[in-house]
Amino acid sequence: MTTYAAALGLSVVLPSLALAQFSREPDGEPTEIAQQIIQDNFSPDVTPLVVDARRLGDGSITATCNNDETFRIFSAEGNGIAMRCAAARELGISGC
Repeated sequence: MTTYAAALGLSVVLPSLALAQFSREPDGEPTEIAQQIIQDNFSPDVTPLVVDARRLGDGSITATCNNDETFRIFSAEGNGIAMRCAAARELGISGC
């Protein structure tokens, strides 16, 4: 998925996420959780390897991958969501 496609997909998802219940990711090792959710949200040919992940104060996870891509990992209504930070910035969303 290109950054444009990811941004486009994110712009479609964001309005529905605004109505969703956001929650922390499951307890456990952040790198493993981030890797799994990124794999679940993106096709295998663009899925990078998570090299660093940290749980934030709100329970979400920020992850850095081996291709320097960054993601924010969170849950909405029980579903794990991986948001590309580059796509969020293109939509004017800061703080990813």
